[in-house]
Amino acid sequence: MADKKSFGSDHYVHILYIKKFKHEGCKFGDLVTSYYNQENAVYPLFYHWVIAQFFFETSQKSPNKINTFLFLLSYIFFNLFCLIQFGSFTLLDYLKLNIVFSVFPFSYSFWNAKNRGLSPRAFGLLLGQLLTYLLIFYIESPSVFTYLVLFLISFVTLIGSQFSNQFLIFLSIALSIIMGSFVYLLLPLLSLGFFYLLFPALTKSFIRGQFYHKYNYAKYLAPVYILQLRPSIYRDFIYDFWVRLKNFKQDKIKILYYIYTNPLLELIYGFPFLWISLALLINEDSGELATPMWSIILSGLGMFFLTSFRPTRFLGEPQRYVEFVIPLITIVFVQTTNTLTFTSSVMVSFLFIALTQSVFYYFRKEGENKFFPIKNFLSNNLNKNDIIVSNDSNLIKYLLPNYRVIKTDLTRYYKDKNEFLIYSPKSFSIISVNGLLNFIRDYQANILLLNKSLYSDEEFKFLQEKVSLFKIDAKEDYEIYTLGSC
Repeated sequence: MADKKSFGSDHYVHILYIKKFKHEGCKFGDLVTSYYNQENAVYPLFYHWVIAQFFFETSQKSPNKINTFLFLLSYIFFNLFCLIQFGSFTLLDYLKLNIVFSVFPFSYSFWNAKNRGLSPRAFGLLLGQLLTYLLIFYIESPSVFTYLVLFLISFVTLIGSQFSNQFLIFLSIALSIIMGSFVYLLLPLLSLGFFYLLFPALTKSFIRGQFYHKYNYAKYLAPVYILQLRPSIYRDFIYDFWVRLKNFKQDKIKILYYIYTNPLLELIYGFPFLWISLALLINEDSGELATPMWSIILSGLGMFFLTSFRPTRFLGEPQRYVEFVIPLITIVFVQTTNTLTFTSSVMVSFLFIALTQSVFYYFRKEGENKFFPIKNFLSNNLNKNDIIVSNDSNLIKYLLPNYRVIKTDLTRYYKDKNEFLIYSPKSFSIISVNGLLNFIRDYQANILLLNKSLYSDEEFKFLQEKVSLFKIDAKEDYEIYTLGSC
């Protein structure tokens, strides 16, 4: 069963949304939330609605097949774009294009969310690529029809994928500046206006949710989450890599993983064809950089650097913005390189893919999910109306599709840092004792799943003093309690 497999933690959030559309009578346009105390909508849910309508059984049993299907669609649209745009390409050219399109090392990173179960990012990546194709058509030959199709794709991007929606906003701003026209900037604005016209209540909640999610992430969450894991993309090269390398003999794989997943390094080895094409072009004819295709590629590269600094890291992993322009990089690479450069570059790319898959096999293998025994116990012993709290935020995500669970809400207003950090003062993966007590008091939670390895003896003792705990079972690091009054 898919439930026993190890997917990315967000996979289970998406399963929840899909089940809500399939089994709970939710319709697209309803205010659908993912956890018990969520105040505003935040995820664009068109992807989940489509999966629920047409691919529900596959999503439950073989979710990676959906990503494979989206991957195949990306090949079809890529080749259609090449055929329309460059009908003079030979069969050899198309073979080269598809080889390069297939061997970007970043596409095979197991930590890429689109490779770890259900993820709107795979859907969003396809939408972002379609957006770039249509923008090329429109820039080179503006027409009302092309703009209307652009608007349609922009609207689906808005309601279908959070990350591709950010790409759309950044790209529309960049092209408006480069092209000196506000028609590009109108795309996200018209899409939002149309969204409001169709679903006013959802749009208001979505705007509030997006704003507070970004605000809370940037101001409160980043220091106890992404900046805790990697304080600075650039400081790594000066300090952090070398400190970690001192312990290389004790923890080789984790240290290599930390180094290998630095976004700047991922940009270098994950997109090798970009750097080769850029070097060749600058050396021969820098005027080509002003073409529509290069304007969009460089805009994607600009998004990487814009989102790679500490204050902007809340906007997501910066290398993902470059992933949207992989088809365009592929085309300029094939157009600008000779056979020797092509062959050697592809071989080097294959080498990086093989290296990633072999060195990090331990991380990418699909073993039994460590949370499965807990879910199995809950399924056999608890009522689905029970309200569950846990100090382990990763466990909470895993339980979302089947139970009423409480987690920290990133979509609401917090008056200051102290109010937010009541819940996760040290790490966002750990809910504090005070946070648990607030959840228990505010939502009458009656089940506690406690990961004792996350609390000190003093913290556990304090929890026992504040709430009556009745132990009913234990699973490895986890103890399961029913709760008395708080």
